[in-house]
Amino acid sequence: MNAKVNMVVRWVISVVVIAVVVWVLWLSGLFGKVQQQPAAQVQQSANGMSASTDTSNSALAQDSSAIGSQLQVLTTDQSNINDSLNDTMISQDGTKDVAVQEIDRRTQNLGSLSAGIKGMQKVTDAFRKALMTNTQMQLSNLAALKAKVNSETDASALKADAASLTSSYGVYTLVMPQGLSAVGADQVITVATMIMDLGQKLQARITAMQKSGENVSSFTTALTDFSAKITDASKMAQAAVVGTAPLMPANGNSAKAAANVAALKAAYQNIAVAQQDLVAAHGDADMVIGGLK
Repeated sequence: MNAKVNMVVRWVISVVVIAVVVWVLWLSGLFGKVQQQPAAQVQQSANGMSASTDTSNSALAQDSSAIGSQLQVLTTDQSNINDSLNDTMISQDGTKDVAVQEIDRRTQNLGSLSAGIKGMQKVTDAFRKALMTNTQMQLSNLAALKAKVNSETDASALKADAASLTSSYGVYTLVMPQGLSAVGADQVITVATMIMDLGQKLQARITAMQKSGENVSSFTTALTDFSAKITDASKMAQAAVVGTAPLMPANGNSAKAAANVAALKAAYQNIAVAQQDLVAAHGDADMVIGGLK
């Protein structure tokens, strides 16, 4: 049994290492592109945005609405991270029913994480695959354990199965917030890109007004703040990932477990700040849009 547990732990750690490598590669390319990518190179239709060349009032309103919808998704992501950080295991009493309840609870949560990973838009296929491999391994282990629990006829064996749920809880409580932080950071960049595309349209409209001799000082001020908020949101998303990607299961080391929790909570706060930045930038854009009508 110990050999089997050790093998599972080695597999989990190896998958996390793969995810870290790919994640670092993603960071080195993506966050630079967020600052530089022209709107014409962005596929606008994916998130409900209008055509990149359409700067009409109706197009600006459509883009703002699409951004608002994606900000709501980010709010949900943030809530999911918080829930994972405050997760509580169902106390095990050595019975099948209670063990299965905990297995089913984890399976449901990991399934939701898997769906979030599939929906990530700003990552490479390799990174998404690494995250999915990690999550699917956890799901496979739980499925195998559930089958074993349901087939047990010996009380001592069932007790050992319940104990394995407790011993594996530390891995689960790392994988969930770590994965959800990646999903949240990806959503930050998705929204930041959308807002930047809207900002380029607003700049085009403002430039045309300026050439016509109109006073655009209030719009310029708003867009300056807008740009600063987007830059900060991107930095916060990057910090959230850099702080959590290297984390490994504590394996009973209380100091390491505490350090993991601290890093995961810091990532949560970073994504919260990024969310606030994006909401503020969206507000700046809406102020400009309102003045253009």
